[in-house]
Amino acid sequence: MGIYLSLVALCVLVTALLMSTVVMHRTFIHRHLKQELVDLSDLLLCVTLVLVGLILAGTIGLVFDIVLAGKAGVVAAAGIALVLLVLWLPVPHVLRRRALAGRRSHPIKPWPHPRSRALSAGRRRRAGAGGARP
Repeated sequence: MGIYLSLVALCVLVTALLMSTVVMHRTFIHRHLKQELVDLSDLLLCVTLVLVGLILAGTIGLVFDIVLAGKAGVVAAAGIALVLLVLWLPVPHVLRRRALAGRRSHPIKPWPHPRSRALSAGRRRRAGAGGARP
């Protein structure tokens, strides 16, 4: 029962942490504190990822322990923890390194801002409508 209650408490804590980034954004953004917002949000995201990992590993461990008993819960929790560690730590770094290496050999133009496309589409429509008059 203690594991179940701990997992519920961690879920509430994760929700509160994620919502705090929204509150910080609303508080910081108009006060020109962008760098502080980015730094604090990054920290909260790292803490949140650790807690989500604990929740996932704990939940699968609890369920396997209840359904299969014995050491199945520990094995399942350790297995998912290992998968999460690999997916969240080395995989993003390897993919980033590959993407950066690909950029050096094939420079990519930056994507246009979505508003710039909408604005230029609006200009084309107006120009088309205006050009149809005699």
